[in-house]
Amino acid sequence: LMDFYNENEYMWKQLPKHRLEYWRERGYDAAKWNNESDDQHDSLEGKGDPRLPVVRTVALKKLLKLNLDYYATLDKTMVRLREGQSTTDTEHPVSPDYVSLATFVNDIIREQHSTDYYIQAEDSDPDQLDLHRTVGDIVCKEIHQALKQDEIVGPAAGLFGPFHKEVFSWSLWIGAKGTLTPMHFDTDLFNFLYLVEGRKRVVLVPNNGFDVDNFPLVKVYSGSAWTGMDILSVPIEQLNIEGAMEIFLEAGQGLCIPQRWWHAVENLEDTVAYGFRVVE
Repeated sequence: LMDFYNENEYMWKQLPKHRLEYWRERGYDAAKWNNESDDQHDSLEGKGDPRLPVVRTVALKKLLKLNLDYYATLDKTMVRLREGQSTTDTEHPVSPDYVSLATFVNDIIREQHSTDYYIQAEDSDPDQLDLHRTVGDIVCKEIHQALKQDEIVGPAAGLFGPFHKEVFSWSLWIGAKGTLTPMHFDTDLFNFLYLVEGRKRVVLVPNNGFDVDNFPLVKVYSGSAWTGMDILSVPIEQLNIEGAMEIFLEAGQGLCIPQRWWHAVENLEDTVAYGFRVVE
């Protein structure tokens, strides 16, 4: 019924027009809305991390083995597909139907070379218990070990002591050449994207505070916000956005994405990547 299921985390001026009309009909104005939601929208309001994105080359031997060839053998692990060409958000599967990881890799990527779909699996997905026990443990432990003494962990440094799995979250992305993730930001205290196979292009824009004129929010979720803007099809020098940058990731490299920085991602080759996060 409503895409903005956690919209009370947001300021009145950040709501799209149709939601403003919805709440006005129910007696709300800016003052009433903001007074009620002050304690809820703090986590998504304000400026992004002032630090710059950082690339690290890290040889994570166990993780590097979890590549396309590995997933091509998992014919009993079932997943749902996400839209590979979305211009708004990729938070929801495109269908309730499941396919096996083996089918996705062998048929959809390697045979069809389809850019229509990609796979996103996260530790918050209750139907991914097999991946939690196998892939998730390796992702969290290997990246934690590699980065626990690294300055890039920044504000999350205090959480990088002895390993406690409940502190960290992980995610998996598998997509064919040409699939993409549109412009959004995440609120995680620490966000590290590690590429196991393929190449990625990442366009990043610093979040200097909410600018509703330049970056209107069209989809809002717990922990992420999406603009619906296309910053991937335009050459970086033509974006005319202060501080915008373009980073190309190779296999064996990871990108630290500062908290609340806008970013969009394009797969330049068939790719397997993992996310490692400390949730604020």
